[in-house]
Amino acid sequence: MRKSLFYYFFRLGKFPDSDALKATGPVIMDEGIKITVTFKNYRSTGKFFYRKRNWYSGSVAITAERFLVFIFSKKVLDISLQDPRFEKMDVYMEGKNCLVIGFDASLFQRLDSGRVEYRLFSPLAGQMFRQLSNPRLMK
Repeated sequence: MRKSLFYYFFRLGKFPDSDALKATGPVIMDEGIKITVTFKNYRSTGKFFYRKRNWYSGSVAITAERFLVFIFSKKVLDISLQDPRFEKMDVYMEGKNCLVIGFDASLFQRLDSGRVEYRLFSPLAGQMFRQLSNPRLMK
């Protein structure tokens, strides 16, 4: 699977210098991947989307303790694998190269409602799915 065009031309989607990545060495990393963020029946203060999808270039890292997603080198998802909220997130595959992370918006922001889904298009999606499905394998 090819890297995002934003990554090729502008190097958008590279890993930033992150303390979370330096503290615990990454088990799986991929940068310059295509990421979509989908909002379904999403409602927040001043925002409402019946269905909205945005495409980005970004990177993903799974460490022994954390799951991190960066869009344009900005951290958008950083959660501990032992966090009770992680257990409430849906993690599944769509095809062989697409990992989907879905959750209710109120999981992170109490006043938000609806569903948020991150689709990570990567050749390492299957490996990421196995690691996220059973975090005990990483220790």
